[in-house]
Amino acid sequence: MDIATFGNLKVCGRSGDGGRTGLASGDLGRGTCYILTIGFFIEAFVVLALFGLLVLTGWLEPEALLHLGAGLAAVALCASMAVGVVYHVRLRQALMDNRRLPRRWWWAPTRLHGRLDPQGKAAVMPYFRAGWLLVACSFGGLLFVAVGAVKALLLTR
Repeated sequence: MDIATFGNLKVCGRSGDGGRTGLASGDLGRGTCYILTIGFFIEAFVVLALFGLLVLTGWLEPEALLHLGAGLAAVALCASMAVGVVYHVRLRQALMDNRRLPRRWWWAPTRLHGRLDPQGKAAVMPYFRAGWLLVACSFGGLLFVAVGAVKALLLTR
């Protein structure tokens, strides 16, 4: 194995059977190489995390799910509000540098991402992605609350 480029992992296989690795069909004895991008690792982490959460929902009591979900939703929403303020301030600064700030821009700020230069994107987009992730975590917390409520309802019958 060797590192092909930053963020990618190049995995090549050669074995004593003429280069056939069993990883792919039709490699005609030349060995097989796969480029595993960072996206692959992120997707694998998400799948494992979702599986872990599924196991957790079955393992925890309904009251614990309600508390965990409410706490996660509250913390994620509070953090997303702080990140959202920083995102909007940075977006305004980046667009004001180029004098490209339309009226009522805060109603649909994502439409303005195309107007950002590379330096503006570097300043704004990390906060956009962090806010998106935190809002997704708050929805995950609300999902825990819903699962806990349904589980409590089913266990009391």
